[in-house]
Amino acid sequence: MQGVKEGFDEFSNNSGAFMTARQTSEYVEKINSGLNDMFDIINQNFSGSQKSPSFLKGDVAEYWHWLTFNADAIAKESEHRVFLPRVNGLGSPDIISNFGKSWQAKYYSNGETTARALSVTPYLESKAKLTIEEFAAKYNMTVDEAKYSPLYKNQIGLVADDDQLVEEARIYLRKRYLKELSIRPQNAERFNRDISTVVSDNAGVNSKPASNEQMVKLAEDAKKGIANAETMELSPKDFINMKMLLSRSLKAGITAAEISAILQIAPVLIESILKVANEKTIDEDDLKRVGTRTGVSITEGFLTGSVAACLTEASLSGMLGDTLKNASPEMIGAISYLAMCVIKDSILTSCGKMSAIEFGDEVTRSIFSTLAAATLCRITSVLLPGVGLAILLSSFVGSILGSVVHTGVKECLLSLCVDSGFTLFGLVKQDYKLPEDLLKSIGVDVLDYESAKVSSAGTQTLGYETAGAINADAERVNITVLKRGLIKADLVGYLF
Repeated sequence: MQGVKEGFDEFSNNSGAFMTARQTSEYVEKINSGLNDMFDIINQNFSGSQKSPSFLKGDVAEYWHWLTFNADAIAKESEHRVFLPRVNGLGSPDIISNFGKSWQAKYYSNGETTARALSVTPYLESKAKLTIEEFAAKYNMTVDEAKYSPLYKNQIGLVADDDQLVEEARIYLRKRYLKELSIRPQNAERFNRDISTVVSDNAGVNSKPASNEQMVKLAEDAKKGIANAETMELSPKDFINMKMLLSRSLKAGITAAEISAILQIAPVLIESILKVANEKTIDEDDLKRVGTRTGVSITEGFLTGSVAACLTEASLSGMLGDTLKNASPEMIGAISYLAMCVIKDSILTSCGKMSAIEFGDEVTRSIFSTLAAATLCRITSVLLPGVGLAILLSSFVGSILGSVVHTGVKECLLSLCVDSGFTLFGLVKQDYKLPEDLLKSIGVDVLDYESAKVSSAGTQTLGYETAGAINADAERVNITVLKRGLIKADLVGYLF
């Protein structure tokens, strides 16, 4: 069937774009679903609470840093995670991690109060109606430990995102540390600590800082059960930077190049192997052909895959605006591939290696094949999410189907052009010259020349003679009916 070979060529070129676009969309969706799931947990824990938002802001701050750190870890494809133990034991951390760090969250309105809350001792924090000796015995401590040791030892202080508050807290802690060091050295250690506005693994993964006002807003929404990423102005783009985007795009381009190379080379290799089996020889030209096709397919696949992945991630994450956040990754992949095809064919046309008519034919075939493949890939991704082989199969079927349909439509349009003389907006040429064979058959001398020199002729006098009538036998005249048809690719002329 006509169009199948061309369809397979389209499939081997566009499948990488569809695969990388789909994989990238799954990455962005993973961040999105992670945000939504974590906000659902916040709503479940605080919906209907009788406590005021100002009182709850410290609790929801723990959830905020847990949520945003883990979302950032997903975006950066890190294995690091933080957890909320939600244990109210004396000195228990608010946030723990799988990389050895823990945090104590204190969301107060000013720096000194925040610093005091982070530097308490076990006995001070307990507020127990016990003597210090009774308290120490109860918790299996020495009196000095109960009285002087930092309650939140080895826990990082997590405070509100307020430059003035942070500066005040650090000044207070520093002054108290130096003062206690000179008069009561055993009491100084609890003031020797730093504070942070984010949860961080010091390897690039961080939570988002949050102010007291933001946490009051989150607490208000959580009490109503309506807290969500949109109202807190969070989206995947907040966890994706340009460096990450380019890095993943290049990786996707390598994947697309591998897919394109395999699909382009496979038919040629199979053909060469069968030829070796039958003829017991290896054709050097076949090997050269394999090498040439490999280089071309790797280059085109890498560029198309990189562009498709980059545009998909930027669109779906919201980096290109809210309008494209719900765009189909298959259509983004198709547009990326078609854009690369048009650029490539435009260069070939400008260099004279492709005619304008051939350019139009290649572009329309690519459009038919790619849109058919994109449609089938979209349907498959809905029915069989996460199945890469299904995407490849859909691209294969769609590309061939689109190419076959293009061939059929083209033949119908050419038939119309043959019958009516229509040029299809200049894509088909109409030639009205008579064929050379026909001209020769009727006695017309056909000369091939580049230039002709005309000689001058002198004037001669002619004498007139009388002529008698001559009887002539009637002759039969052969009539040849000319038909119009394709005499070259996209060229209609007379057939003889």
